[in-house]
This record gives sequence, structure tokens and C-alpha cells, in this order.
Amino acid sequence: LGVNTFFLDNLQPGLGGITQRCGGNPMEYPVLNDYVGQIVEMARNITESMPNYRIQGNLSNASPTVWSQFSFLNGAMCESCFSSWGSWPTAAKMLSVLSVMNTWINQAGRDVYIVIQSPDILESSNRFAFAASLLVARNDGKGVYFHFGRDYGKTYLLPEYKYDLGLPTAAYVCSGYICTRTFERGMVRVDFEARQGLIMLSSSLMTPTSTSV
Repeated sequence: LGVNTFFLDNLQPGLGGITQRCGGNPMEYPVLNDYVGQIVEMARNITESMPNYRIQGNLSNASPTVWSQFSFLNGAMCESCFSSWGSWPTAAKMLSVLSVMNTWINQAGRDVYIVIQSPDILESSNRFAFAASLLVARNDGKGVYFHFGRDYGKTYLLPEYKYDLGLPTAAYVCSGYICTRTFERGMVRVDFEARQGLIMLSSSLMTPTSTSV
């Protein structure tokens, strides 16, 4: 069928869901560290036993500890990235997310699927989150895939974005909570405190057409 990727859902370590459904911790995992160890080793064994496939996983939010534990994966999904399942995190938390994504994509050379579970469906929120994802695209212009969806069961008729920015010419730089990045034919500026994203092409804001970067 031409399939080359194996996706592992819900790898983020945590006993909360199991405890809620079982009414307590299962015998096999009396403490969190036991459960975390089993989940990490399961994903590692799958990765090692399927060398002809790209193994990717859902790591939920951008917790540095969680993402470092699964550094052997080929790619990951940040299911609550730059958002907190229906609420906006602080600007400081967003900068932490940005750092985790940058390490994963640009230092480790892996892909990431950034999903925004925002508290609203405003076009300005969509543009802000998309601009934030552009800050960490690899130097070849790839590595980041973006989806804006507060509810996976609904379609939001928001603009989709594709700008002919060309390739990045440098890494992003931040001054306080404002981060910028230059590209061959434009620049990106994101204000994490004001939650504003600006994508400029030759000093003109262009009309978007696609979400894939």
C-alpha cells in the first residue's frame, strides 16, 4: 500500500486516564515511573523492530522531559502545542514550547505535527499559531506540519496558509516575548504575549492557500 510510517497514539506518560477508568492504579504499574518505563520501552522496541518504517508518536504537549524520553522516534505530534486544550498558556510557557520544538526539528532533524487546541476559532489565532510554527521550520523549509482544530470532529472554515517565503536564512531570535525569523523572501514576527503573528512577503501580507510547510 506504500505505507512508510507507523504512528503510535497517546505516548505521553501519565497514569491519570488509567486511574480514572480503573478506579485506581493497575497492579502492573503501582507508581508513575513504572508506567513511564514500560511505555518508553514499548515505543523503543517497536522502533527497533520496524527498521523499514518511520515510527512517530503523539507526545501531547511539549513537555521537555517527555520529548527527551522519546528522542529515538522519527517524528512526533504536539497535540496541544502553543495552547492548553482550550486555553492559552502564558507567554513564558509558549517560549518553552518553541524551544522544545526547535530542538526536536532543527537539532535532532525530526518532523513534528503541530496541532493547536485553541479556546477560539478566530482567524487571528490561526495566523498567530501558524506564524509560531514557521519560527521552527527546518532550514530546508520542512519539518513542520500545522493543523488548527479545537475539536477534531468539526471543520473550521478558516484560511489555510502558504507563503512563498523561500528558505529560512537564519534561526529565530527573541527579544523578550517577541520572536522574529528571516527568510529568503520575507520574515515572520510573533508576539507571544499579545498572541499576534505577522508573516511578511516583501513588506506585503499575502493570501494563504495551504497548511503544509
